[in-house]
Amino acid sequence: MNINCQNFSKWYPNYKSGQLSPILDMLAKDHLLTCKDCQKAARFVESMVEEKIRPEADPFFYTRVQARLDNRRDSRRVFVARPVYALTFLMAVSLFFGIRLGIYFYQKSTMAAASETFENEYAVNSTVASLDVFFYDEYNENP
Repeated sequence: MNINCQNFSKWYPNYKSGQLSPILDMLAKDHLLTCKDCQKAARFVESMVEEKIRPEADPFFYTRVQARLDNRRDSRRVFVARPVYALTFLMAVSLFFGIRLGIYFYQKSTMAAASETFENEYAVNSTVASLDVFFYDEYNENP
């Protein structure tokens, strides 16, 4: 590889990365010290690399990041608050239906007990076959 201005783009990256042999490395240093065009090209390449590595700071970067964080915090608050309301509503509805079911089964059991006492008190029996109702008193036998 020749170290000259025509093939600068070929030898300069190898020179910067340290991949040139010691002899070519010394020739490249000498050429950069003597050639003004290659010095200009090297400075241009270095500035482009530096710009890519350390971009210019954006004055509104912190503001945008803070706004995104605030939006994220707000959305989490809404997400946390909604299940609390939903859970409260579901508990209230289940309590309501639990009370209603309790009342229903309580009334059903008291009505069954009341009908048993009614049959025992008035000695009312019904036959399944003819659905006739017989009244009897304590002196007669049960049919």
